[in-house]
Amino acid sequence: MTKKTKKIYVLGIIDENTVQKVYEQISEIKPQLDTIDKIYLFIDSDGGTVSSTGKILNLLEPIKEKLTTVALTSCKSCATFLFLLGKERLVIEECEFLMHRPAVKVEELEKEYGGRITVPALKEHLLSLKDTEEKLKSFYKEHNVPNDLLKRIFTTNNDVIVSAESLLLTKMATAICKVDFDVII
Repeated sequence: MTKKTKKIYVLGIIDENTVQKVYEQISEIKPQLDTIDKIYLFIDSDGGTVSSTGKILNLLEPIKEKLTTVALTSCKSCATFLFLLGKERLVIEECEFLMHRPAVKVEELEKEYGGRITVPALKEHLLSLKDTEEKLKSFYKEHNVPNDLLKRIFTTNNDVIVSAESLLLTKMATAICKVDFDVII
């Protein structure tokens, strides 16, 4: 008997449009869930917003036992959260896998506050950012990100690039794979 598989795609910037696309893909799969053996989540993303990624994580939660995540050419920033959710986690050797502390762009703050950022507004955002950072640390620990890597991420303001081989050695990935575009499409 052949195993039945389904595919979900997260491609590009993770925003509210991506949340909608993932919701639609999962909605198509849910009625068949009992007959599906494996669901592949293909990720090719430079990241996006933490709030949109959180919504996608919530959508994926009910199917995570059948979820195999595949990091394609780019898995950066909050896209790494999605990757770590997989029961099996495959990464192609050439994948750019990048982790960092949560951050907010000054341009976004200026836009939100009409070009004027006051001290109270800045304090509010700093508290929110600190809360997001604590949640992120907790998520990474829960998903077995090694302590030395957590230290590198959260004690600097630098991006941390993790090779496919390092992902495998630290068990953040379960295998390095080759790209078979017939499988992806």
